[in-house]
Amino acid sequence: MRFFSRRRAKEQEERPEAFVSAIIVAAGQSRRMGGDTSKQFILIDGVPVIVRTLKAFEIAERIREVVIAARQEDIPQMYALIQDYEITKVKQIITGGETRQESVFRAIAQVDENADFLAIHDGARPLIRPQEIDLAVSAAVEHGAAALGVPVKDTVKQVDADGKIVDTPERSTLWAVQTPQVFSRALYLRAAEQAGGCGAVDGRLPADRTNGSPRLPGTRSLCQPENHNTGGCVCGRGHLKSYRGFLWVSAP
Repeated sequence: MRFFSRRRAKEQEERPEAFVSAIIVAAGQSRRMGGDTSKQFILIDGVPVIVRTLKAFEIAERIREVVIAARQEDIPQMYALIQDYEITKVKQIITGGETRQESVFRAIAQVDENADFLAIHDGARPLIRPQEIDLAVSAAVEHGAAALGVPVKDTVKQVDADGKIVDTPERSTLWAVQTPQVFSRALYLRAAEQAGGCGAVDGRLPADRTNGSPRLPGTRSLCQPENHNTGGCVCGRGHLKSYRGFLWVSAP
């Protein structure tokens, strides 16, 4: 645990609270789920997936507003659900793009001009908890970028172009990056510019492109029917600590 001096504590108290805008990406075609129903509207214990996701961000203390990127045909139903479930933080629902990155960029264009940080989350990860969101935001505010993640359980092999195994990475060092991924707005936009405007590629944090040191504070997606559970937080260098199955890093 990291302890702060009175002087440092006072400095933190005087520092204004960061303005964090959440971007919920919900414009996918749900091809891997099969069927005609958008995965955002699948019911979990009687509640639509997207509502469970939005409720978590509604409760999270560090989130000031939410912008959703959705399929055009889903927008009327989403607005109806937001009203029915009394979700107040949603600022706007915009039509997503052809790719996840394009959807994120369209949503970023609609966030408040005072937004300091962006928390980007997949709408189909409804099992995220408010305290996990706040944990990731706190880590990002301290380090510039952070993301939720889960330890890799399977043995992973690295192969060459011919399919020959060339390496077996140490499993204990591998984490599967999940969402939300939280970034300084300036850092994200700078990384996107360096990447030619395409933004972050799935699985690669923008800070990776700018020699930053993103932190990994996990969740699981509904991209496939069997995935209906769980979560974790890693934060780069420093001393790893565990808490209820989650990891974060205190500064050295």
